Parts: sequence; C-alpha cells; structure tokens
Amino acid sequence: MAILLIDSYDSFTFNLKNLIQDSIKELEENNKENSISNDSYKNYEIITIHNDSYDLNNKNDLNDLNDLIINQIDCIIIGPGPGNPTFPSDIGIIPHILSNFNTVPILGICLGFQCMSYKSGDYDIKYLKNPVHGQIHKIKVENTNNFNTINKDITNSIDYNLFKDFPDQFDSVRYHSIYVEKKSDRLDSNNLIPLAYYIESDSDLIVKNENSNLNDNKKILMACKLNNLPHYGVQYHPESICSKNGKLLIKNFWEITKTFNSLNRFKYGYKTSIDVSNNSKFISSHFIKPLPLNYDIDSNKNSFINIEKKNFNYNFIDISDTLNKNFNNNVINLCDYLNQKMNNDENEIINDFVLLNSSSVPGRWSIIGLPTKNESDVITHSTEDLNTVRLNKWKSLENYEKNLNIDLTKFDCSIWKFISYYLNFYKFGPIIENNEILKNCPFVGGLVGFISYEEGQFLNYNKMNKLTATTNIHILG
Repeated sequence: MAILLIDSYDSFTFNLKNLIQDSIKELEENNKENSISNDSYKNYEIITIHNDSYDLNNKNDLNDLNDLIINQIDCIIIGPGPGNPTFPSDIGIIPHILSNFNTVPILGICLGFQCMSYKSGDYDIKYLKNPVHGQIHKIKVENTNNFNTINKDITNSIDYNLFKDFPDQFDSVRYHSIYVEKKSDRLDSNNLIPLAYYIESDSDLIVKNENSNLNDNKKILMACKLNNLPHYGVQYHPESICSKNGKLLIKNFWEITKTFNSLNRFKYGYKTSIDVSNNSKFISSHFIKPLPLNYDIDSNKNSFINIEKKNFNYNFIDISDTLNKNFNNNVINLCDYLNQKMNNDENEIINDFVLLNSSSVPGRWSIIGLPTKNESDVITHSTEDLNTVRLNKWKSLENYEKNLNIDLTKFDCSIWKFISYYLNFYKFGPIIENNEILKNCPFVGGLVGFISYEEGQFLNYNKMNKLTATTNIHILG
C-alpha cells in the first residue's frame, strides 16, 4: 500500500508524516492482536511530494502523476501550508487531484481543507480579522447522520465516520488566517457536508462583511466531507502536540480507506495496490527524500572545521533509585539541584545546563547537557548575515572577536549543510549492549539549542527585511 502526502512547503509536514506512521502502526498492531488484521496492510509507504513537484503542463509529468495515483496510491493526504486556495501558484497540483480522483480517499488538512471547500463551489475564501496561530480551541462535532453518504451503491451499514469515537467537543490547535464561508446563494446546496465547527465567542474576530452570514451564527467550519465521495477535510492541525485525538482521526481515515478500497478499487478501474518499497518503477525524482543532518560527507569537505577532532569516552550509571528518592522522580528537580550545586561550587550565578525532551519518544527520555566553559563549541548563525557562521566556545566572551568566522560562500554550502558537516565530523554513537533499556536510548551525541523559524530552508531571504543583528540560530556542541 502507499499513501501520497502532499507538502505545500509547511513546517509541520514531517510532524504530520510521523503522526500518520505512528497512528497506522498502532492501529494495525492492535488489529493483529484482535485477529482482524489484513496482511496486505502490513507494508505501506508514505510518498511525500511538493504541491509543485509535477508540472501539469508537461505531458510526461502529468502522465507520471496520474500513473502514480492509479497504480500505486491507496489514499491521499493533502497537508497544510502557507498560501491561498484561490492562487494557483500556492496550490500547484491540488485542484487536479481533487477534480480527477473522486474515488481515491482524500484527507485535506488546513490548506488541503480550504482547497476542498473552495473546489466544492459552495464556499468562499475569507480572511480572519485576527489570525489564529497556535491557539487551542474547542471543536464541536456535528450530527453524524450524513457520514455514510459516500456512494449510492454502498449500503449505509458501512461506517465511514471520520469522527468515530470522538467526544462531542475536543481541544485542537488552529493555525490559520483564512477561513471558508458558505456562499449566500448556495445555502441550500449540500455539495459539502459540514462535520465540525468552531463556535465563536462574543468577541467578533471575523472581518465585517455586509454579505457575510457567518457573524449571525458565529460558526467557523472546522471539518467537512464532499457529498457521495470519500473526501474529508479538517481546518485544524491534528498533528500538533496540543491537539486531542490526532491519532484517532488518522486511524479513522485509514479504516475508511481500507473499507472503501476493498469494495470499490476494481469497480472504478484502479489496480491492486502495489508494494512499492523496493519497486524501482515507482521511485521518482519527484519524491521528497530528506537526508539526515549527519549524512556522510566527503572527508576533504570537513577541512573548513579547523579544529581537532575529539575522542569521546562514556560510561553510564543507573540513577533511577536516586531520582525517585531524592527528586520525586522529577527531572526538573534534578536540574534545580545541579544548578544550585554548581552555584555553590563556583560561587557564581550560572545556568550551565540544557534540558531536552527527546522527540524520539516524547516524555520517555530527558537529555541533560552540561556544557564546559571555554571548551564546548557554540555555533552561531543569523539570516541577517547568511553567509557567515561563527564558531565560539561556551562562555568565552573575552575572546569572542578572536573566534572563528567561516565564510560559507567559499565552501558552497548553507548553514544546514554546514551543520551536516559538523555532525558527521563529530558523530558519536555509543553502543550499550549490556543494558536493555539504554540500548534504545535515542541520544548518540549531537547539538542542542535554538533554531528560529526564519532559518527555514524554503524562505526567500531576499524578501526579508533586516530587523536585528541578533542571531536566529544558537546551538551547542
């Protein structure tokens, strides 16, 4: 099986991809335990493309895209992204997919939802007076009587409910400045079935419009489905860490996909899903294949890091009993102790530790770094000075001007490739064989610190105004 994930250059795309992977894995493992698993769903591939990866004016690209979906794809997830559904340059191939693949299950998220709503012909695109970014709001699920209206040939006994097992209301995160509003002349049309709303408070956050009917009932559409089609959309972000029931949404969509395809794939001319993981015919340059930051680099490229490579030694001590007894099993309490201890030892106020929560298994692993004064490397970069990276030592302010400035133009690389070189140079991967728990520890050395949104690789720096001389990126090795 294969899932096509369409990325509209959004910073949440790979959060969404991880949510899809984790949700389906969890669902299929549970199905296997309950003896309801289908072996054909054991292996699946998530194929990620940009919304402009295929040029629809190019016959070869158009044929490749259509062949990909017809022969390989079981469902499509149109992810979030900046832009407006009314601007063709912002949405690329999305309208083509919505128009030509009615019988492929589709889930649109944020921008994908807006494109679906606009394409239905029932809704206009409007702007919120005050955009909402990262705000948690209550989403109200509508009556689900119409969830099963996918195709007249399919009985209503089949459950196509995207919000199956959801509560009537749940918290979710909104990131959008655009909303969709029912056209005044299409109030009786049911091309798009509302599934959930956000109910506005008394404060009016919507742009006043004399032709707008939204302010009368103060309801903002948060989820929908196209009538008689397996196409669904949600305005909110299920992949956000603060959104509730994100996994449940993906699981429900996956079950809809499996059920719909088992009944309809041959009927509508689609071929049996192909295992594409090792099928070279379907490996395309259009696919996004991100490299890890520490991918192997030609050794002579590392010459610009003009510092001696360090040898690392490591050992480990199980402090779980001490952590539980003295710190109430709380890592923050341990950090407070470390800070106090260092203050007493050095007779100065310092905060020489960093605390990270591992993204590998959130909440399971906490990583505490203890940088060494005048020894630990500090990498600094700013979009205000794109081509310069500064290598400094932790708290060596007295020698700041003497530290190494690296001109990236001499090595034809970006800040991200520089970090790749650095990580490859200092890569550290201890293998702990005699401890079952620590063998799975996600820490293998690396960098910790802060990277701002402005360092995103898809931004057009030429259009950014110079605001400050302070850094956007500040990380510790």
